[in-house]
Amino acid sequence: SSVEVYPRTNTSGCSPPPLPVRRDVHTSFLTSEPNPVIALCGGRVRGIGDTASCLVLDQSSQRWDKSRMGDLTMPREASAVATLNSVGVFIIGGTATNNKRTSDFLAAGQMQWQEGPALPADMERGPCAVTISPTSFLAIYGNHIREFDAAIDGPTSREGWREAGRWPRLKTNRKLGSGCAKLGQKVIIAGGYFSGRNLFSTEVLDLDSREITAGGDMATPRYWFHLATLRREGEEKVFAVGGNNGSGHGSYLDTAEEWVA
Repeated sequence: SSVEVYPRTNTSGCSPPPLPVRRDVHTSFLTSEPNPVIALCGGRVRGIGDTASCLVLDQSSQRWDKSRMGDLTMPREASAVATLNSVGVFIIGGTATNNKRTSDFLAAGQMQWQEGPALPADMERGPCAVTISPTSFLAIYGNHIREFDAAIDGPTSREGWREAGRWPRLKTNRKLGSGCAKLGQKVIIAGGYFSGRNLFSTEVLDLDSREITAGGDMATPRYWFHLATLRREGEEKVFAVGGNNGSGHGSYLDTAEEWVA
């Protein structure tokens, strides 16, 4: 239930409160404009199991508000999230019942979820999503990369999924919470797990040429982790944070790594 701010430097006066109860495999995100808030939805709640509930951080009262945002349309765990500032928030896939071909959508300026676009392929065990334009995001799972563009037929229509061959396939199958993050006009895709292998390899997708190249390996294998793009001192940087290295009991990680281009 604890909450941390990363990196710890220059965060004096910023100490978010713990969650009301223990929750894991949930999805955390910043909602879209005009009034973005920090929220988290779904996951497993201790003593309850899979949940569709959402919490919103009330920074003035320093507490997590259970009533400010409505529930997802169904319980979800191990899902991916993409925020389009002019459109809204999409939570896609997951491992709970009826998750792998479905999504939820929260329109910009709203606090009630609705059924989102049906997914074009199974995205079950920890997909990854990254925003690439004001109206579109990439959903990454296995070795597939699929693009959804809300400008085609609205944010809840399946027609927004572009053709399967628009983006190349990854060189490595990646499941169980691989990480992805945008840095300039490139998407960094790293880690994950597949067929008994804990992955530390990295692939780099060039959004302009739509080509994939190999990147440097992470220092340690990671799955169920996050890649996060942070702006520090006017420069964007990508960090791999936490996760599991698959080494057995006690294999959860409290370390972070920085991507160096």
